[in-house]
Amino acid sequence: MLPIKKTSIVHQVVERLIEYIQNEKLTFDSKLPTEYVLCRQLNVSRSSLREAYRILQTQGYITIKPGRGAFVSSPLLNDDHAYRSQWFNKNKIRYLDLLEVRTALEIQAARFASLRITEEELKLLKENLDEFKFIMYDSNASERLAELDEEFHDIIMKSTKNSFIQDINQLIAEEIRIFRYTMMKIENRRENTYYPHIKVYNALAAHDPDKCAEAMQQHLQLAEEDMVELANQQINE
Repeated sequence: MLPIKKTSIVHQVVERLIEYIQNEKLTFDSKLPTEYVLCRQLNVSRSSLREAYRILQTQGYITIKPGRGAFVSSPLLNDDHAYRSQWFNKNKIRYLDLLEVRTALEIQAARFASLRITEEELKLLKENLDEFKFIMYDSNASERLAELDEEFHDIIMKSTKNSFIQDINQLIAEEIRIFRYTMMKIENRRENTYYPHIKVYNALAAHDPDKCAEAMQQHLQLAEEDMVELANQQINE
């Protein structure tokens, strides 16, 4: 890899790391070189590299495993539909387990939120939905849409006023970030996020615990069906 110039260092590091992963054809869970090696190759400080890691992890490109290093989350670096299907087929059982835990948590969180959500938090949800709708069919908006999806659920979790629910949600959010970003690359999957979010929002605005739980369950059931369908396409192609 070429050394980094001094302007826009972190942004350049992010771009160079993505290029490296693509050029080296690194597959899912491939380990990146050590921080020491990358800092020397790119001629950057460890703090700049770690900030680039933070951005890449937030976007779902890599996963940081404490004590082990940075690992590739390659479905986000490959726009080939068949490849994404193959990756989800390989990891289907793991994601089904994860979605099972997520469903249990978010349905209960929706009930709490319906009784505790503030007008300010409802306003934030409405702004989130408005932005999502505005860019929903923009082919270049997949990353922002995935961020909005995660933000929508984060607002609900915070509105529960339960710190333990919020902590558990953060762990789950990190695990499903790859799923979110991959789904937002597929246009028709975006509608399967937006319209269920509208139903959840309306139930929250009505402060109806049962409707909130029902809307959230339907939303997450659809997410599971989308994932299974994508994984099964690899078998049929």
